[in-house]
Amino acid sequence: MSEAYARLEASFREAALLGEAGAILGWDHATMMPTGAAEGRAEQLAYLGRLRQGMLSTPELGEDLAAAEAEDGLDAWQHANLAEMARSFRIQQAVPADLNEAITRATSASEMCWREARAADDFATQGPHLEAVIVLTRESAAVLGEVLELAPYDAQLDCHERGLRLASLTPIFDELVGFLPDLVDRALAAQAAEPPACRSRALFRGRNRRRSAKS
Repeated sequence: MSEAYARLEASFREAALLGEAGAILGWDHATMMPTGAAEGRAEQLAYLGRLRQGMLSTPELGEDLAAAEAEDGLDAWQHANLAEMARSFRIQQAVPADLNEAITRATSASEMCWREARAADDFATQGPHLEAVIVLTRESAAVLGEVLELAPYDAQLDCHERGLRLASLTPIFDELVGFLPDLVDRALAAQAAEPPACRSRALFRGRNRRRSAKS
């Protein structure tokens, strides 16, 4: 193993640790974190994201990539790993750090607003936050599309599920459109048709199943 490849492994290992720490903070943000802590958590996630991106986009890392790609002593697994590192490097260099940070902050604010909107059954207040997330995500997708030589939406898909394309999702969406719009109405109508005693027993069984799962 070359020294350049060894340095690359060390850099990406540290970046992965930062990503894992961010994932834990993100999980807590979505599940247990009090609403009042949202602003501080957004700061934490944005900082970790900027730190990770900076680590994976330095000129020195690009030099190590070029040196490792010129080596003949890497095995098939290492060559594949090197290709993934190079791909990540291109993405991290292309997408502005300020844009990634803005997406993190906008997403956090949107989720906090959604929680309040859901409780108040007032989803109109969510509109501006959701629009901000969409605008920023489209901007990021356009950059990713240029780097990966894909359509913007396909580029977004590829970052989450390699090789997935809109063309393969469209038939699934078309099928869902056929029955989802009135699914809730049909479910509510079916429940309303049951005698009150049956609905109470169903609710009781559902609560018992949730308690059993927790225990």
